[in-house]
Amino acid sequence: MSYEMVVLSNEEHDKFVKNHKYGELNQLYKWQFVKKGWLGKSVGVKKDGQLISACLVLFKKVPVLPYYFAYAPKGPVVDYDNHDDLKATLSILKDFCKKNKAFTLKFDPQVSEEKSDLIDYLKDFGCYHHGLEKGLVYNQPRYYMITDIDKSEKELMNSFQSRTRSVIKKSMKNGLSCEKCDKSELKKFYNLMEITAKRDEFNYRGYEYFENLMNVLEEDGDCELYLTKLIPQKVKKSNENEIIEIQSSRQKVNNKLQKDIDNTKKENFMKELAVLDNREKRCYDLINQMNSYIDKNIDEIVLSGALLTFCGEKSYYLYGASSNEFRDLSPNYLMQWTMMKRAMEKGCKTYDFGGVSGYTPEDNVEDHEAGLYEFKKRFGTKMLGTIGEFDIVINKMIDKLFEIALNVRKK
Repeated sequence: MSYEMVVLSNEEHDKFVKNHKYGELNQLYKWQFVKKGWLGKSVGVKKDGQLISACLVLFKKVPVLPYYFAYAPKGPVVDYDNHDDLKATLSILKDFCKKNKAFTLKFDPQVSEEKSDLIDYLKDFGCYHHGLEKGLVYNQPRYYMITDIDKSEKELMNSFQSRTRSVIKKSMKNGLSCEKCDKSELKKFYNLMEITAKRDEFNYRGYEYFENLMNVLEEDGDCELYLTKLIPQKVKKSNENEIIEIQSSRQKVNNKLQKDIDNTKKENFMKELAVLDNREKRCYDLINQMNSYIDKNIDEIVLSGALLTFCGEKSYYLYGASSNEFRDLSPNYLMQWTMMKRAMEKGCKTYDFGGVSGYTPEDNVEDHEAGLYEFKKRFGTKMLGTIGEFDIVINKMIDKLFEIALNVRKK
């Protein structure tokens, strides 16, 4: 077997990544243009003339010294079950990084931790493994929530928790609308991001980052913006229709109360009437709210937004945000369902909800990110624990100095 490094065109690189089992969004050639401040280089490896791996390596210059930190996000893209191909790829990457004055190459492929023999193999190769800890303690999350969407819409909906199915249907019934939007509405999404960051107390990127991300990825159809909107006229009409249904149901219950029934049934019917009264009151409250918006000529209220991205047969819920208004209408549920259907339409087989800490309620530990897990698990997801981060140290002295500097900076 003969392995050789080859230069790939942008198109060759992305075609290989999009069609590979271990291809990921962060390994697309154009991803380097999302990560400003980094220099990206593509490395291809052929075996006997056949392309067997590709890797986007990002280089970051360290201050003062003539060295670079190298990072292959979610890479390299290679068959991790073929150790010969993996070894050849890592050897070529190590040499490539050394020639480009990198002191360390970090990589964190999205490969299941169930391949425990792979971790041992990489250690034997000389890679330093950062461990298998839970919590958001690494450069990238080690755990991801992923939904299998390689099925019919009905099968997908049935894979959700029952309450999730009800909430999605309720959102549609309440007159909410989730739609794909163009870049002209990106500012609306960013306004929601500011609100969400303040509410949930996290740092967020500037508007220019999201604008650049869309510019880079949408050209090939790999990024779409979705907004969930409340349309006052539509919500008003929906609630007027619901009031008619409630009044009809109330009449039926009252008719039953006129019959000769025992006290237990009578109490149950009275409870039904109380529920109907509460529903009716809520409808009238919403109608009054909608009338106030209509009087002010407000055509829409944006309640949630997200960026949906693609890499071949994989789709990703990349960033999400929501308003503080009308949270009881659960706009995020409708948004997820809308984006999942879009991903299915594009031929995707998986929908990646993004990272979680890895803790579940069974672990009985305090987890500040528990809400992420609780929300994401409602959509038929399975949690993927990955093999984690690895370093190929090229210059031990510089790597040690870099590690010391990072620790000082954290303090």
